Amino acid sequence: MRDCMESLAKKWCEAWNVSIVFPDNVKLLVCLWDNQKIRKQDKPIWSMAFFGFIWTIWIHRNNIVFKGCEFSVDRIYVSTLLRIGGWAKSKWPCDIPSISDFMRFPSTFTVRVVN
Repeated sequence: MRDCMESLAKKWCEAWNVSIVFPDNVKLLVCLWDNQKIRKQDKPIWSMAFFGFIWTIWIHRNNIVFKGCEFSVDRIYVSTLLRIGGWAKSKWPCDIPSISDFMRFPSTFTVRVVN
């Protein structure tokens, strides 16, 4: 699972022009992910992405174990973008006009942050 998460995180970070050194344990990963220098209006989607990756990896892992599906980082990445886009569209319908646009350009969408 670690290799899969690392591959997915690298793809996501490339889209956001963020460099990340992948740590050896989950606690450090959560801290590192949460403390990235991300613009305030991008932070909600960035934070949501972490949980989208974990959830999608879990679902695909179960599909591999119980349904005999094949492993594919690209398929998991697309599924993750779809999931994050759906969650973001549901939470911020005015800021995320379409899930398909979000999937193509996830780092271009910002949300209004209310303090």
